[in-house]
Amino acid sequence: MSGMLNLGALNASQLEIVNTSAHIVGFIGMACVVLAFWFVVSERWKPTSLSHNILNGIGAVLLILSLCVHFNLGSFVIEIFWISISAMGIYKNLTRRKLVAA
Repeated sequence: MSGMLNLGALNASQLEIVNTSAHIVGFIGMACVVLAFWFVVSERWKPTSLSHNILNGIGAVLLILSLCVHFNLGSFVIEIFWISISAMGIYKNLTRRKLVAA
């Protein structure tokens, strides 16, 4: 494995567990991002909704975690942007709610 973690001290069985876990975490992250996109395209959520931005952010964080084991620079960079944009959307949504409540 050529990830960002030093896994040299693990035996074959432990490496397999880490490898499988990283795949599962990455798959769940991908499902979150795809589901968030589907909710927007199917007009169930607005792109500016808090739910959309939170689900997108969770998906991107999970994908980053999986990239710690199976590193890919292009994927890592796009997930950093995805997390940043989701965080901006969450911030804007929460500050907009505070202004409406005031």
